[in-house]
Amino acid sequence: MAITYSIDKTNPSVYTPNGSAFFITPFYAVGTNKQPRKFTELEFQLVKPLRTDEGVGICYRVDLTAGFTLLREWKYEDIGAVISMNPIFTRGTVSIDIPSCENLQLKIALIGNNTTPELRTVILR
Repeated sequence: MAITYSIDKTNPSVYTPNGSAFFITPFYAVGTNKQPRKFTELEFQLVKPLRTDEGVGICYRVDLTAGFTLLREWKYEDIGAVISMNPIFTRGTVSIDIPSCENLQLKIALIGNNTTPELRTVILR
């Protein structure tokens, strides 16, 4: 039997454009037509503090036919060696800008050149 698939162990950048790995959440029902959900707070938590050249990028979409919209990237160079981030409270002027919606899907990018951040959780409130 011939092997028809494999994992590239020598060059993982083939699968991580621009040094970023990413994953996409399920398409969640978060509200209804008459009562769409408005998110006002976002928090992410990491397993270990960010290291040099690492970051987290969060994108969203409210419709499966739409492309993802970047909320923001949080990089070590801007926020330091944090283990968690709640931008509403720590930066004061940051808005997460997700429109009121019935459905929501997130795309989370784990940015890094030589290492990658280890994400524990993303919380929207």
